[in-house]
Formats: sequence, structure tokens, C-alpha cells
Amino acid sequence: MHVGDLLAEMLMRSGVTHVFGVPGGQTTPLYQGIFDRRPGIDHVLMRDERSGVYAADGYARVSGRMRVCDGTVGPGATNLVSGLAEALNSSIPLLAVVADIPRGWEHRRPFGNASQGFRQAETLRPVSKALIRLDDPEHAAATIALAIRTAVSGRPGPVTLEIPDDVFKMQIPDQPIPEVSSECPPHRSVASDDALQRAVETLTSAARPILLAGSGAITSGAWDEVAAVAERLQAPVLTSITGKGAIASGHPLSAGVAGVFGQTSANDLLAACDTIFAVGCKLGQLTTFSWRFPIASQTLVQLDIDGGGIAQGASVALIGDARDSLRALLPLLPANAGNGSGWGKSAVGRSRSGWDAYNDNVQAEPGKVDPRGVLDTVNMLARPQDVLVCDASLSSGWGSAYFDIKQAGRHFVAPRGLAGLGWGGPAAIGAQAALGDAGRVFALIGDGAWAYSLAEAESAVRRELPIIFIILNNGTLGWMRHGFERGGKVLSVDFHPSDFAAAARSFGARGLTVGPDDDLEAAFALALRVDGPCVIDAHSSSVMSPVLAPPTEAAPDLEDVYAR
Repeated sequence: MHVGDLLAEMLMRSGVTHVFGVPGGQTTPLYQGIFDRRPGIDHVLMRDERSGVYAADGYARVSGRMRVCDGTVGPGATNLVSGLAEALNSSIPLLAVVADIPRGWEHRRPFGNASQGFRQAETLRPVSKALIRLDDPEHAAATIALAIRTAVSGRPGPVTLEIPDDVFKMQIPDQPIPEVSSECPPHRSVASDDALQRAVETLTSAARPILLAGSGAITSGAWDEVAAVAERLQAPVLTSITGKGAIASGHPLSAGVAGVFGQTSANDLLAACDTIFAVGCKLGQLTTFSWRFPIASQTLVQLDIDGGGIAQGASVALIGDARDSLRALLPLLPANAGNGSGWGKSAVGRSRSGWDAYNDNVQAEPGKVDPRGVLDTVNMLARPQDVLVCDASLSSGWGSAYFDIKQAGRHFVAPRGLAGLGWGGPAAIGAQAALGDAGRVFALIGDGAWAYSLAEAESAVRRELPIIFIILNNGTLGWMRHGFERGGKVLSVDFHPSDFAAAARSFGARGLTVGPDDDLEAAFALALRVDGPCVIDAHSSSVMSPVLAPPTEAAPDLEDVYAR
């Protein structure tokens, strides 16, 4: 057995079913190991190592388990950087297997004297939760186990496992293989009794509490507990973009997504509440309108897996797993904690009416497809188990504000860790691989983002994945155009017209073009009947935007939001 065999064996035993990437000479031993273990574990060839890490990310978000990508030495490693940074900032458990030059060639690393060699560890370390180097083949199993445990434990994140070329292919003696799981989280901690009691006192004394659920609630699988605590407190539930799914849209206490890419109704409640209970939410820039919330008059109770993630102004800090800490909190809350407050369901009902009124006043651009109509059609046809994957920028905003979560859980994913264009297409491939036959992926992607990864349509064809890629083709980089227009100087944002349906057909996918006079429902119904991927090229509005101004209680100045 060589090290590549051992790595493939340990990945398979841990529950990894797919590895995403592009082969290179130095990573050949891993491919040999996977070949011999199919169908227990398989490799998915992507068109770019960036796509490999994005696909592994999408799989991890939908499955709740660590997933794996690979890259060879040099350019394979550099192509992983953006994806690892997204996963690090979003706390996504990944394992990136990266080859390196042989151990004895260190003196040949400068200036690529050794082919493709450079100081890659120094490049990858800042975008990894940890960089673990496998230098000693005799302890290979323990080193691989450490990498997997590090990725899934505590605050999860991407771990880079660097393996020199000579070590990768080295024959190794039999060694005990530790039991290790790709499940995330593998172990759960609970906030202290004292902190839980202080949280109860604070929450039950609040007149207008809200729950603000972030991606930590999704990672923990805490959606049942979020709903139960909200019902006990009669508190509206808001989410961040990446926390969307922590409560079903139809729940009487579901108040939508807060922040710049949210809903006016949610933001009105965020401004009106007196206590915010943040569950697995880092209170980031877009959710809080550049940290305007909590305002001085609001009390913050914050639950996070990592004490380093607790905001400075939190009155009560709960350090622990979201699901199990909420389970511990629930019996401490009085059964009538939220009764008679006049808040809760009535506040949500009023705010939803306000959201409907807001949309009635937003006019569509004549002669273009309204992105809201696209989401209405997706909502009509998507089943509860289906997933919407959004790319960065305005696509994330349209999806977070208008996609209905029919059942709580992992049914919406978007890249907010780094928010780089080009994530959505490959992430959809990973998400569909995770769902298998249990659901379908709809991918909402802007034309600027789709150009980064449109060749991955071929990957979806090759893997026979029934993804519906919806391209909001407005001929411009909308986020930047709208920002530039505020200053009156618009530069380098517009594209020559592109036929993405024709491009899809060239890769073997079905391609459909939809204009303002076409029947969206009929086009989507046709896409659902396609045996494989379908690309819908929707000629959408370049004027409309899902970006919201802060509520009037916060100064409505978005200059710093547009500064990327």
C-alpha cells in the first residue's frame, strides 16, 4: 500500500463519497487509490481546480459533512486559494489534498527551479483553518486522521493536507487506521448552566425579542430547536443570508432575511426589537448594515460555537453548539414566556403586509425579465426537498429575499464568506451530488458570474446531473454598475450580448432562452423534463436590484457597503 492508497481508504471509511478536482502528475497516487475503491468513493473531474473546491464546498453545505478537493503542486495549489478563503470565512468543513515537490528538493524551490515549485504552504496557510504536512510516511494514518478531525471539530473550516511527491507514492508498512468521521460536528458542546440561566432571565424580561439565526444554526442542524425556542418566546425569527433555512418560510414566526440582501419586513423588525438572540450568527456587515445593529438601546444575547465569535457588546455569551445549547435552554424557559406580549405572530403578520406593499411599489423594467418572477416560478415548481444555490452578488440577494423555504433545513446556499463570482455553478454540481436522487438543484447565477464557470456545464452533462442553471443575463456587472451610478462615473461593467443557451448546447446541455414575452412556467416545466442539466438564459433587468437601504432608525448610507 502506498500513501495514496491509505488516503483514499481513510477518506472512504470516514464517509467521503466524492473527491472533486483536476489530476496532476504528483497527485496520481490518490487517483490510483480511488480507482481501486470505486464505487465506494469516486472522483469528479472538474474543468478547473477552483471549481473543484467550490463543488466540494457546495456538497459540504448541503450534506453537513466534510468534503474533499485536490490540486497538484504549483498552479493546482494557487487555483484553490479563493475557494479555501470562502470556506474559511463561512466555516465550511473541507479537506484540500495538495501535492508538493519532493522533500529533498527544497533547495530547488526558488523561482520554480523544481518544476511548478514555489512557496505554496505560505500561500495556502492564511486561507486554511490549518495546513498539515504529511512528511513521515510511518505516521501517515495519524496525520490524515488529524487533518479530518481538525476540519470538522469546533468551528469547522478547510484544512490543507500537503503531501510531497516522494511521500505520496511511497510504499508504507501496515499501520493501525484510526476511526475518524467526516460528520460535522462530530462532538457537541453545551453552553454553561450559568450562561443559560442569564440568557433565560434576559430573554423572558424582553418585551420585543427576536431570534437572528445564522449559518451556525444550519451547520448544527438546529432548525427544530430554533422554531421551538421562538414559539416559547413568541419571538419572530430572522436569518442572515447563510442562515436562510433555519425556519420554514411558512412558519407563523418566520420573518425573513435581515440585512442589505434581505426583506424590508425583516429589517423593520430588526430595528423595532429590544432584544436580539443571535444563534450561530457572526453579525456580519451585510446582515447588520455595516454593524449598525444592535443599536445602543438593544440587548444582545449571542450563541456561538467559538468564544472568539462573540460580539463585544453582547450582554450574555453562550459558548456551545447551537442545537444542543438550544435544547438545554428550552426547558428553562417558562411555558408562557411570550404570552400576552402583543408581539410575535402579530408583528410578523404586519411586517409581511409591509413587504407585500413594498413589492407592489417596485416596478419591473419594461422589456426585461423580472428576477422576482423567476423566483416566483422556482417557488411554484420546486419541491420541499429541492435546493437553491445562488452565486455571489445580486443573485444572492434575489434568492435570499424571494426564495421560499418549504421545509426547514439545508435548502438554500450562497457564498458570503468571500462572495467571489463564479462559485455558484460548481457549488451546484457539488450540491446535486450530495442530493443524489433525493432532490433537484436550481442554481441562480448572474451572467458575470456564469462566465467564470460556464464550462462546468460539461461536468454536469458528464455526470448526468439534473441541475437547472438559471442565468440572469442582464449584460452588466449589476452590483458595480449600480454603485458606480451613485457617483456618475460608470466604467468597465457592460458586456457584449452573450448567448448562454447556445454555449450550453455546445457542451451537451439543454439550453433555453427566455425573454419578457415568454412563458417562464412553461420554460421551467420543460427544463424539469430534461434528462440532465438545463441552462435557462433569462434576459433580465439591469436596473432592478435586491439591495436594501437600512431601516430609518439607522442612517441610510450605503457607501461603505458598495466599497468591496
